[in-house]
Parts: sequence; structure tokens; C-alpha cells
Amino acid sequence: MTKYDVKVGQVYEDNDSRHFGRTVRVLAVFTSFAVVINENVGKHGRTTMINLDRFRPNNRGYRLVSDAPSR
Repeated sequence: MTKYDVKVGQVYEDNDSRHFGRTVRVLAVFTSFAVVINENVGKHGRTTMINLDRFRPNNRGYRLVSDAPSR
């Protein structure tokens, strides 16, 4: 767990109005960034890295949509 509480399996929605409806699923979390897959791009999605500072609910960040599944 990080200080940002970003966990593998969580789904976040982009708050930027230019990317309305864009959701990403967290694949891995490191010290300062997370590897995510953009679920809205093509059949297999697109992976990218996002700085953990962006995982907060402001107008340029991401908001939590779905928590990680229980094990």
C-alpha cells in the first residue's frame, strides 16, 4: 500500500473533461507511479505509467470508480 492508497485492480476515471469517460485499471504500483491499462482503447487496451500524485479527485486527476476485487 502506498501513501496514495492506490492498489492493483482498482479502476479510476479521468476527471479531465477532454477525456470524458476514460477509465484505467491499475496493473502495478511502484514508489512514485502506477502502471495502468486504458480500458477504452481498442480490444486489448493501452498500458501507460501515471504519477501517483495524479490519483486524487481534482480536475486534473483521477477518481476511484471501483475498488480492487477481494481475494
